[in-house]
Amino acid sequence: MLVSLRIKNIALIDQLEVTFSDGLNVLTGETGAGKSVVIGAVGIALGGRFDRTLLRNEEEDGLVEVLFTLTPAIRERLLETETLPEDLLSDGEILITRKLSKNRVVNRINGETVPLAQLRNTAELLINLHAQHEQTTLLKPSRHMEILDASDASVQEKKASVRTLYQKVQEIRRRLEQLDVDPGERAKRADFLEFQVREIREAKLRDGEDEELEEAFRRMSHAEDFCKAYAGNVPL
Repeated sequence: MLVSLRIKNIALIDQLEVTFSDGLNVLTGETGAGKSVVIGAVGIALGGRFDRTLLRNEEEDGLVEVLFTLTPAIRERLLETETLPEDLLSDGEILITRKLSKNRVVNRINGETVPLAQLRNTAELLINLHAQHEQTTLLKPSRHMEILDASDASVQEKKASVRTLYQKVQEIRRRLEQLDVDPGERAKRADFLEFQVREIREAKLRDGEDEELEEAFRRMSHAEDFCKAYAGNVPL
């Protein structure tokens, strides 16, 4: 859900912050009041064209920022498509920021700089923006499979099962990569471990020996204090 929109130095708008409530939100106003600018700013935040011709004051930076809350379903879609890493989704919100400064646009998601393509892919999963003569979600081939899958609950269960298995496979691959070390390094590590085992065996350690050694150390420490006191003729 879109929670808030912040605009700075875009077209007619110097600074504006809009907070959206649950349910239907309607923007009204006379012609030229800036309704289209607000909608256009949302389009910029979602990855639309952003250049200096859109600035109200070309000497200052332009900024568009949108905040979304994540539903469990949207979070799963973002993880499933590997659009964003899990650490960026931990707080249940996504803040998309686009700032135009010195002819360079900086794109950020939750404070982390990201490529424009990644920002657009993320935005596609968060919101549908429909405007006159613009392509709708239904006409995007990249979304057809997702829409078809959503029509049957059993498909969602199977997708969740496959996703779990895929994550397990990825974890196994990571473990195998960790084990796939250089033979020379592996032999060196084995020699070191054998040396440690040999040292432990030759020490002939027994249960409770460490407590006995600690007690002996304390006694000897006290004896040293007594000797120093006696040598210095300090009354005890």
